[in-house]
Amino acid sequence: STLIPYWNWIHAAVVYDITIYQQLIYINGIIDTVFEGIVTPFQGSSSVASTTIGFGKSAAFAVTSFYGMIDQFLITPQMAKLSCQIYDDALLVAYFPFDTNGTLNDRSAGVSPGSSSGTSITSGYIQEALLFSSITNSFFQSACFPYFRRSLTFTLLLWVNPTTVSGGGTIVHVSSDQNGNGTLCFDMFALVFSNRNVMRFHVNGTLNNAQPNVVNILAFWSFTNSQLYITFGNSQITGAAAPSCEKGTLPIVSGAFSGAIDEFRLYMTELNGEEICTLANP
Repeated sequence: STLIPYWNWIHAAVVYDITIYQQLIYINGIIDTVFEGIVTPFQGSSSVASTTIGFGKSAAFAVTSFYGMIDQFLITPQMAKLSCQIYDDALLVAYFPFDTNGTLNDRSAGVSPGSSSGTSITSGYIQEALLFSSITNSFFQSACFPYFRRSLTFTLLLWVNPTTVSGGGTIVHVSSDQNGNGTLCFDMFALVFSNRNVMRFHVNGTLNNAQPNVVNILAFWSFTNSQLYITFGNSQITGAAAPSCEKGTLPIVSGAFSGAIDEFRLYMTELNGEEICTLANP
């Protein structure tokens, strides 16, 4: 029943549960339609059976053709996916648990490439985490904002365990260029050292006192369709920041962050309180 706009990518999923003869249609991770008591599926075998994408024929609609683009078509046999699994398939853009097995691997369906310099593995909030050092000017980067995802909001979730800070330190930096600069570039999430001799987080203009192993959630609005780069630990990878970069007024020192980051997730939606509570208390 959902109206699909032209020239926009949407995630569609169809789940058929043979045990209860139920079919569910999901649009962008949300249940759109439920069919009950549908016909029994064909369970035989045929040497000429085939699956056709983009073209169909039925008694009700005769021959129909699809005009548009289809990507990442997947059939999961013998399994009716759960709602939470489909939600992650549709809206979880990147998930980096930073564990020993595939430390820089993205475990989401998008498989965003990740790279790092000067980092190491340490004990994390869940299994292992990525350790950053201000001495080695270490950073982690991922191009995890595909240009075809035209959502206007997203949510970042990660566990941060700061150790020391000198003047301040970038935790999350966003840029349109891989070198940390570009037409859009700024420190989205940073750590500052206050005159009270404690560390505080800077999240979109708000300062909060920091405690070890604090989960930090951020929803930020974006109005660009170009690919963006997410960088941890160092807001200037090479060279000086371009004049177009938004500096802000806080004393943030690029590359000065020392500590561990674990369980980074990027959702292309604004999560509600219940969803955040579930992820913050694994």
